[in-house]
Amino acid sequence: MSVMFAIPKTWCLLGVLGGAAFLLGCRPDYDDTELCEKKPSTPENCIEDGTKGAVVVRWRMADVSLQRLLQRGQCCCNPNPSRNGEDRKQCGEFGTSCLDAPAWLVENVRLTLTSDSTNPTPKRYVFDIPCLDGEFTTPYCIEPELFDMQLTADYNVRAKAGDPRFICGTKKAASPPSVKRKVVKGQSTNLDAIILGVNSP
Repeated sequence: MSVMFAIPKTWCLLGVLGGAAFLLGCRPDYDDTELCEKKPSTPENCIEDGTKGAVVVRWRMADVSLQRLLQRGQCCCNPNPSRNGEDRKQCGEFGTSCLDAPAWLVENVRLTLTSDSTNPTPKRYVFDIPCLDGEFTTPYCIEPELFDMQLTADYNVRAKAGDPRFICGTKKAASPPSVKRKVVKGQSTNLDAIILGVNSP
């Protein structure tokens, strides 16, 4: 037996077998074929074994063109939506609830951890995280050593006039340069709150 259910902007199929439920898969309820890659993911080399540490990161978006910092969890803006096009499904922040600036949409942010270049066997961890979360703690799977840490994001823009969709843009969100932090066994290392900027010149 299978059951279809909805979570925000997504449809999921839940299977039931022998009294146990399992997730068969999810798909967005809008056209995502031309959006930037957005599947949340955890690196294969992220393996918890009691000898490693974790990293915590928090972020907010800012509209550079308006010099405005947005509230945590706001990851899109569509001030002039179409009447009933895909853009309204892709981004629910529109009209008077949004800023008067070019439309944009960020679905995922990417946390990249790269071990210090002096390490003879450098390690790299890449986590793709839903932007709406606003905060993320990695599993305790990071080797305890010095890392360069950076948060980045691709962002989508409105398609050309007459095409009511968001499509992947050619620019990344403005982000601070990487910073060095040491990961400690059994502890979570805090990466400073990050501001990612859209609509930069």
